[in-house]
Amino acid sequence: MQLFTLNADVLNIILSLVNPYDAFQLSLTCRDAQPMATSRFLEAVVFPLPWLCSSTAKRSPLAYPELYEQFRAYMFAHGSYRLRQLKSLTLAEDAFCIQYGSQHLEPPRYTFTLAAPLAEVIRAAADLRRICIDQSDAVFDAAPRLVDAIASLPQLQEICFHGAGVSTLELLSRMQSCPRKIELRLIEYRNTLDIWSGQYVRGAGRFLRNVTESLESLSLQGGLDIIEELEPETVWPAVRELKLARGPMVNLTAMANAFPNLRRLHVEYPPSIATGSIGQWRELDFVCTMHPLPLQHPVRHLKMNWVFLGKYLPTPQREAVVNSTSLMLRYTQPVVLECNACKSTYSCIARNASSVRFLGITGAPTRGHVDEIEQLYRIDI
Repeated sequence: MQLFTLNADVLNIILSLVNPYDAFQLSLTCRDAQPMATSRFLEAVVFPLPWLCSSTAKRSPLAYPELYEQFRAYMFAHGSYRLRQLKSLTLAEDAFCIQYGSQHLEPPRYTFTLAAPLAEVIRAAADLRRICIDQSDAVFDAAPRLVDAIASLPQLQEICFHGAGVSTLELLSRMQSCPRKIELRLIEYRNTLDIWSGQYVRGAGRFLRNVTESLESLSLQGGLDIIEELEPETVWPAVRELKLARGPMVNLTAMANAFPNLRRLHVEYPPSIATGSIGQWRELDFVCTMHPLPLQHPVRHLKMNWVFLGKYLPTPQREAVVNSTSLMLRYTQPVVLECNACKSTYSCIARNASSVRFLGITGAPTRGHVDEIEQLYRIDI
């Protein structure tokens, strides 16, 4: 039986299991293969091109001007057909790298102006649903037409910007789309005394104010105080999942006021002193945290990524961890509990969480846990 005599639904299933480069090779074999295989190839485009990053590639994956110019010409060939197939575009960390750095001697070199030809492609790709850009502020500052193109897209549902700063937030405030899922990794600036995320000014800068009704999932890495800085009174009622990472501390009270209807919560950093008991989150179904949280209502599935480390942690700090963990278990009463292997943890569970029906052991204490505790409490062990 010839491949293209199969039902179109069967062919779509087969092509969904083929990587994009193989789909592109298939599209070159015959006229029957071209429309369906090209659609698979263009559905999710990633730069640097994955097949140029493999060890067997004959060409370098480094960026060069002709690459993006040729991509623009290819996408506009044959009318708008190819542009309609583009659903996802990723510009990864090395998408605009023109020279790799040597280890510990010289950093990589980037030319972000190479992104300019992509502005026309993005503006014309009206069916684009997902866009992911690494070093986004650097890209937008070097290719401002890209900002206008992304802002004009009508149907973006998922956005991922790493290396985000003032320029990225300005773009988000202008978007015509109403995305459901946003992931931001904000630029962090450091000196010997402080960490900050940018020159944001309340009133002049806004943070996702225009997606309060559409946003359902937010991942925020770095700049965990940006909501307090820019949007202290704003509420995102549709957000069901919140991930908080890469920050010294997080004010969960401010987060609970901004996102009152959460179902899933991921927290990597401890709550700040400003955080009191959290009584707003009554519908939490899953919580993953690296530190005890002052939650006040039941949580069906709880994942605790810490251990008590009794012989390393000084007695007052250890008692504080045990007490806050006990309170968390007593209030949340999880049915499914994941935690690290530790006798003190088991004892704490037995005393405070008789609700547990499924217990998952995710690991034993490691030197990494000890290093984290040492850094957190600034102790010598």
